[in-house]
Amino acid sequence: HRGNISPQACTMRFLVVTVLLSAFQVVTPKVSPKLVHQKVLWRSGAEGEVYLYRTPLLTYTPRGSLIAINGARKYTKADMGPKFIAVRRSTDKGETWSPTAFVVDDGEGRAGLNVGSVIVDNVTDTMFVMFVYCEDCAQRSLLLINSTDDGQTW
Repeated sequence: HRGNISPQACTMRFLVVTVLLSAFQVVTPKVSPKLVHQKVLWRSGAEGEVYLYRTPLLTYTPRGSLIAINGARKYTKADMGPKFIAVRRSTDKGETWSPTAFVVDDGEGRAGLNVGSVIVDNVTDTMFVMFVYCEDCAQRSLLLINSTDDGQTW
């Protein structure tokens, strides 16, 4: 014991600290997730000009469809380089999907675009996809595309 603290007080502090620490321990529950349904929407290198699909996003539409969005890299796996934004839509809870639509094509430049996030506005029935264009430029551009018809057009 130190100074004027009794051995009983040291023991009590140790017990309090132990109880507090055990209260903050993360308990990882044992779960065994069951795969109910699996569908491959894109395969890298298997669709025309697309070398690699990366940065997938999945969301719902205000009318109940599912929308899958993905950054499609044209010629390389690198962050830099030309890309598309690929979209697929399901109206039957993911059982079937529309063919891939390439809704943004950034051309052939080195700068390229990078998909950011998708935002759903349930009040106006509008979906937005946010992405950055010109990753290596001094001034990057944050751009939005939107759909007001349940993801049919952008």
